[in-house]
Formats: sequence, structure tokens, C-alpha cells
Amino acid sequence: MPRVWCVVVGNGIPFPVDIGADETAGDLKQQIKKDNPSSIACDAKDLTLFRAFKNGAWLTSNAAKDVTVDDLGDFTMMNPHHLIQDPANFPANMDVNAVDILVLAAVPVVAPPSVASLTSHVPTQLMKYTHSGMNTDNGQDLLARLNVVVKCSVASAVGDQVVAAEPQRQRYRAYVEAHLVAVLKKHKLCVFAVDKGDDILSAAIPGHDILLVGGTDLVILDDLVTKNPSDLHFLPRVKLAIQVKREVDINSTYEAMSQLIALDALAPDYVMVLLTDLTTTWEFLWISDIHPPCIHKMDVVTPGDAFQVIRAIIDDDETELELACMECPLKRRKLDEAFGDAGDGIRERVQQSYDIQSMLGPDDDMAEALAHDIVRCIPQYCAHLEFK
Repeated sequence: MPRVWCVVVGNGIPFPVDIGADETAGDLKQQIKKDNPSSIACDAKDLTLFRAFKNGAWLTSNAAKDVTVDDLGDFTMMNPHHLIQDPANFPANMDVNAVDILVLAAVPVVAPPSVASLTSHVPTQLMKYTHSGMNTDNGQDLLARLNVVVKCSVASAVGDQVVAAEPQRQRYRAYVEAHLVAVLKKHKLCVFAVDKGDDILSAAIPGHDILLVGGTDLVILDDLVTKNPSDLHFLPRVKLAIQVKREVDINSTYEAMSQLIALDALAPDYVMVLLTDLTTTWEFLWISDIHPPCIHKMDVVTPGDAFQVIRAIIDDDETELELACMECPLKRRKLDEAFGDAGDGIRERVQQSYDIQSMLGPDDDMAEALAHDIVRCIPQYCAHLEFK
């Protein structure tokens, strides 16, 4: 692969870079920086590269011009340690001459020196991750940025009832609810089907320049949302988010982890995420520790055992749950306990935001992140908000 066509996000002008097939994506960063010394002010190591591949096709030059930083969650991040010829980057038999753009290069936004001192606590750019776009590379990048580790386990089968799953997508909600009727009624909860495109799990992570965007398939939460569907976005008394896949793979797991991090940031109580195909795969994910922050992934063998876990989650708000399928208690934590108090310096951050935007102009991502952090610091919202 002697020549790779690239575009710097926000610039839109294609340029070629000569790179050997036996060199890495990290070497490509160096070459991009070397060939564009005046237009790229940051160090080569600070560039982030993405495959210009979306919806099964490589981008045309015109399409690449319209890509913004907010769109990067839809593209696959290139691992700087992987070879250019690695299949994760480009197929070996690929005809590079038949493709307009192969690589998108993202340059971090740096504030002018005159206002740099004002931006010490307010991010000038949020790294956006889209749940549905998660894969091994950007999933590992997200966990690394949050310093989160993953622990895996397999639950022991307890031999209780085994139920048959109905694979029809339109019947997911009815299927799950049918096996939880008693416990849902007891706690006045429901299984709610989330409309496609309804990004209820969009959250800025306090203390980090990270924005997670997207939704999920089902949520178990207060049954008042059946009367007032608009309250869904407040996630009242949410217990569990359920992501249903026809086939579960490693990318699906990273998508579920991203959803868990967002749900944990949005909900005041302990929460979990279930990734399932409703037949043979039932992966439960939750925050199990904060020193260091840890996501625990537990694989449950049968649908019957999986519904026992769900009933326990609904039936008990305690930090630790006793489950027949686990030798040790299931411990639940909140990531904000590890990340610290999101309310520190809110007044100063609001003033800094005003100062920055008065000089640089409006920044929707910054405003959204700041508003989210402010709301999360209101005790009446986090712990006492009632939906009637």
C-alpha cells in the first residue's frame, strides 16, 4: 500500500501520504504530521486516526468534507500499534486506487493562548463515543481513558425453570415482561421498549472529556412511564437496561459496557446492563469495584437463571446481592465514587464557560456537558425527584 489518501476532520481537503504496508498506524501519524506542518499544530502522537469506512462503504471526497468531530463515533479508530496491512485497518487485497479516502485524522482542539488559562476545568472538546459504534479498539480506548478494568465470570447453573425465548424483535418486551410479572407488579415497575433513535443513554462523564451517545432496546424502570412516556428520558427508578442482539460478539460487549457507563452516570441508584440474544447468551454487566474502577461481566448459562438474576436486581436495592448462581455476593458500586465529586467548582466552571464562549463563540458540546454536570449536582434531582 504505497499511498493512502487522508482528510483532516474539519479541513476537508484530501492529501496523499506514502506509507509502507509493513509500517504501523502510529508511523502514519508521524507521516501525516510531517507532510502537514503548518495545518497540524499538535504533536503526531496526539492525532487520532479513523478508518474512513461507514455503512459498508469507504467515504468519497465529498462525503469526507462533511465529517465533523461529532460524527467520529460512527467510525472505527485505528490502533497506532497495528500494521497498515492489518485486516483491522485495511484488507490485504484492497484496491487503494479505487477508493477516494481511506483515513480521517482528528486533531485535538486547542484554545488560543489568550484564553488557555480559562479552560483548565472546562473541556474544549469532548471525545464522543456512540454506543452502536463500539468495537474492540474504541472500546478499549474508552475503558483506558476512564481507567476501568474488566472482570469476567460464569455463573453456576442452579437448574431452575427453563423458558423458551421468542426471537421476534417486536416481541422482546412482551417476552421479558411475561417472566417478571409478579416482581414488576410488586415494585410498580415495567419493561419499556425504547424507540430506535431515542438516545436515552447519552451522557457526559463527569471529570472526563467524554461524551457517550445512544440508546438501548429495553429498560426496566418506574411504570409511570407507561402513562407519561416523555418521562423516559429521566429514567425514573431505572434498574436495568437490556440490549438484544441476534448474534452477540465482542463488539456487542463493548457496546454494552459503554451503555453501562452512561446509565451509571445518569441514574442515582445502582444499575446493570444485560446483553442477550434471548436464547443462549446472557451477559450481565455492572460496576463491581472502584479501587480501581471495575466492570464485572457475568455469563449466565440458561434463561431461567438469567431471570432469577433480574428478579434479584429488581427486588433488592442493597449494595450486595445474594444469588444462588454466585458463590460470593454480587457487589454493586457507582463510578462517581471513583471519579470524585462532579460538583466541585461548578460555579467557577459556569463562569469560565461564559468567558470562553464570549471569546470563541457558542460550543454546544461544552454547554451540554456543563448542563449535565450541574443537574447531576442537584440533590433534589439525583435522589428525590418524583414523577407523578
